[in-house]
Amino acid sequence: MPSSPSSSAQAAREALAVRLTHLRKDAGLSGKELSARCGWHPAKTTRIQKGAAAPADADIRAWCAACGADDQTGDLIATARAVDSMYMERRRLHRNGMRKVQEDFSALHEKAAVCRVYASNGVPGFFQTPGYATAQARSQAAAPVSGDLSARTAYADSERPTKVPPLLLEEWMPAFLAQLAAPGAQFVRAATSDGAQLLFVCDPERESFAAFTRDGEDWTVRQGGPMALWDDIERSLTAWQDAGSPDITAVHLHITADAHTYRIGDNPALRWQHSVR
Repeated sequence: MPSSPSSSAQAAREALAVRLTHLRKDAGLSGKELSARCGWHPAKTTRIQKGAAAPADADIRAWCAACGADDQTGDLIATARAVDSMYMERRRLHRNGMRKVQEDFSALHEKAAVCRVYASNGVPGFFQTPGYATAQARSQAAAPVSGDLSARTAYADSERPTKVPPLLLEEWMPAFLAQLAAPGAQFVRAATSDGAQLLFVCDPERESFAAFTRDGEDWTVRQGGPMALWDDIERSLTAWQDAGSPDITAVHLHITADAHTYRIGDNPALRWQHSVR
């Protein structure tokens, strides 16, 4: 089956990001050094290298000049423009919504006797919890956190060092475990006007939050509200790491009329039951 326009466009952008990353490494530059030479914030370099942002022609010229690779500028700009064209095609196909795109696959789906699912960058749909699927959709749409957190003022905030860095939640397996441990929680990344990184885990419905502060390689978490969100998430993440950081194939799902129960091995810390009533 041919890949979708969205997946093809993202794969092309990521391939361009890899080329730019290799160019920087071949020049012996760190991300901060390249950013300084280009005259922009290191966060921009990170976004480009992750394929999260599309570099403009001027960005590529500055990147190549910083790396002493002006001879590659033309080819990289042509590649970047081709990637932009793929995204334009994607927007054209989705201009009137996803219905037409989905209907194109209906006949193929109806004829299929066996469906095999492979997802290298996320949890396969059959195993997604409602919370995980919602969080993924929110991250794609960059929706702001909403809800009333005013009731949390009745609870004293607590502060302590973290046992695992919150950036671990940027990986899909830890993010999946976080949704099992704290359904409905949202991982939010923001930045101040001077570029300082801000990280939060929020659950507006349960009026609880966890805010993270970085000090070098160490992190401090401040939690507020009736639920200690990070305590629940961190307990699952440390147990998962102690078990050897297994992938999604180690997750067992038991479904009844009353609940969905997920587990990894026999460790009680790696067992989560979600009521469906």
